[in-house]
Amino acid sequence: MRDERRTGSEKSLFNKLENYLSKHMNIVGTILRFILTLPLPSPKISSGHKIKTMWKIFNPALAVSSHALMKVLKAKKVSDICVDVGTGTGILALEMAMLGNYVIACDINVKAGEITVINAKECNLYDNIDVVIGDGTEFLRSEAVNTIVMNPPYIPCYRKNHLDPVCCGNKCELLGILLRDALRVLKPGGNLIFAFSTFTPLSSVMPLECNIRLLAYVKTRIDTIYVAQLSKSKKSSMFNTTYGEPMKIIARTE
Repeated sequence: MRDERRTGSEKSLFNKLENYLSKHMNIVGTILRFILTLPLPSPKISSGHKIKTMWKIFNPALAVSSHALMKVLKAKKVSDICVDVGTGTGILALEMAMLGNYVIACDINVKAGEITVINAKECNLYDNIDVVIGDGTEFLRSEAVNTIVMNPPYIPCYRKNHLDPVCCGNKCELLGILLRDALRVLKPGGNLIFAFSTFTPLSSVMPLECNIRLLAYVKTRIDTIYVAQLSKSKKSSMFNTTYGEPMKIIARTE
């Protein structure tokens, strides 16, 4: 149901639900952690090819953020050497490889690396992708790449363990670390493209001296998912926490 179609009582109930969820993020995180790591349904890349996943690996077929990022990547036609941080099934790396890019797909989870290799081979994209098991972008030199893409854990609640693909700490500590180190790795003029939610306190974990541009958004029943582009800057940009900037709607859940 779209916001503009809701009656006054429906909007009131919806607002109460949003307020409740924002105060009980650990409950939300536990539910999402279970749902988003189910092995079915099978995700697809934009060519229509189904890719494999496995239990407890983030399943992009179940995540609005994955679909949003895939649409943005296809529209922007990012080029040159790209890094997919937290690759999971490798779906974003595969999308970038289909555009002719050389992609470094990295993940801290060995199982994620294994399934990414399988999917790259089955999609005939293995020659364009190298898989690295590592923590974020720590393995890369400073100012090494032009484009980094990630669908990071962005739900502000307790992390079950270091492999948790959904929750990034009660204050989104992990997301802050990932953003800061990604900026270190970017070449001058390079960009980081990533997703987050209205539940994410992004303004509190934003690195200093950077610019952010909101590229697209998708409204769901409980939040709004944003795709943003982050770049280096000598001066910190004003971050609009009300998300009032005009953005292109790339999808909307009914």
